[in-house]
Amino acid sequence: MSITNEVIENSSINKTQNNASLKSIRYVVMSYLNRKGQYTLSNYKRLEQIALEGLTELNLYDLETVEVAYLTMNEIGIIPFPSDMVDYTKVGIPSGGRIYTLTVNEDIIEPRYSKCGDEIFDPNHNKANLDTTGGYYFADHFRGNRYVGGLYGVSGGSNVAYVKIDRQRRQFLFEGNVPRSEIILEYISTGVKQDGSTMVPTEALEPLRRWIDMIVTENTPRASESAIARTTRAFEVALEKMRHFISLPTADEYRDKFYESLTQGIKR
Repeated sequence: MSITNEVIENSSINKTQNNASLKSIRYVVMSYLNRKGQYTLSNYKRLEQIALEGLTELNLYDLETVEVAYLTMNEIGIIPFPSDMVDYTKVGIPSGGRIYTLTVNEDIIEPRYSKCGDEIFDPNHNKANLDTTGGYYFADHFRGNRYVGGLYGVSGGSNVAYVKIDRQRRQFLFEGNVPRSEIILEYISTGVKQDGSTMVPTEALEPLRRWIDMIVTENTPRASESAIARTTRAFEVALEKMRHFISLPTADEYRDKFYESLTQGIKR
């Protein structure tokens, strides 16, 4: 199958965010093939998997992609972890037009009993009331096609709903009053989506292209030591450039620092 007439950028993949700074995994692989002068898709799936593994590495240690998900618990009060979740940062519940972040309680006894062989919620399990002390902002995100910015969650006091983090089973278990059984989860993501909508920030494009080249070279039986060293060094240089870019202050941060340095004095 020829890719001579293939359009490298496929903007239709990004259905929820019209953001020019994001590219698809397909874009990364096609860009790599174009640079290598390879005009068939015979190795596309292999290269795509290598790119996804590279993106996971970048998200774990450098990019720290943060996602926000709206999830509904099942009839026994459990919500599975999102497939791309590395770790959670906030768990909140909506109530009365506000978001209440939940306290973690690892000592929760699972509020279940058996009825006809099925596990269900114990109807006599105590419910907690909501209270507030302080709060936290959730990351800006999209919910469907709607942009949600500045979502503020007020933290709970001593009599709030609680959540237990079951890492072994990769699930959340809830205790207390959870309206409509819905929670809002902010979490660190691998960046890899199971539905094929994985997107890559522009600053990660070159490191990913270099990552693919490095892995392919390392696994080529006749590759020389110098070729392996060269592709490894090229990846390390691209990675350092990305890290430098990420560490640069934004325009707003620069202005804040500038105005912090100003003082009012007597004009002459």
